[in-house]
Amino acid sequence: MAKIKKHNNKTDKRIIEAIASVVKELSSTEFLVKVKHPVSIEKPIVAYNSGKIITNRIRIQDNDLVKVEIDKNSISNNSINGKCRIVYRYPPGSNIDSIINQE
Repeated sequence: MAKIKKHNNKTDKRIIEAIASVVKELSSTEFLVKVKHPVSIEKPIVAYNSGKIITNRIRIQDNDLVKVEIDKNSISNNSINGKCRIVYRYPPGSNIDSIINQE
């Protein structure tokens, strides 16, 4: 089941956390990612780095597993309209099964 986080900002959005893999690097802070868990979406979506990843200079490369935050309002008919944020990069060599079992 997807974790739902409630943010305390002005818009008070509902956020879904998902596991995705990086397909392609578009620029230094934007990537094409493919969502794998909790829902599998075939079409890659654009994701951008969060502020902590930028300030800590965490490098994200192709085929890395990352945790993304998706706005619940942008999901419709098994597709995502808009962008999502990369908030965590899993260690190299980790696979989805072990990540799901840890959570």
